[in-house]
Amino acid sequence: MHWLADASLSSVKEGAIFNGINIPVAAIATLLLGFKFLDAIGLILLLEATGLMLGGGAMEMGAAASTRRLASIFQGKRMEWSRKEYNDAQRRGAVFTITGVLLLAESLLMAVLVLR
Repeated sequence: MHWLADASLSSVKEGAIFNGINIPVAAIATLLLGFKFLDAIGLILLLEATGLMLGGGAMEMGAAASTRRLASIFQGKRMEWSRKEYNDAQRRGAVFTITGVLLLAESLLMAVLVLR
């Protein structure tokens, strides 16, 4: 299987785990704080999507040769990465980024449902 397809499948699984956690949290926010359920879950999804996309982008950017070179200049020592380490960092970053995009799409869906 291509690594991007594998990352996408992992992202869907990770998104399902996030949703399994988000639904009870949104229900508690509805009961205790008086929020509407779709408003609460939409906000939670939006915040998680933001964090995941930023984190995934940082992981992918950190794997880039230019970023490593810049870090080695500031640290004063040469940082060497193998091709395997570079690919692993890109894959990990892709999983977080794709999961963030999926959660953002869910958040937008919740926004549409709230506006109806």
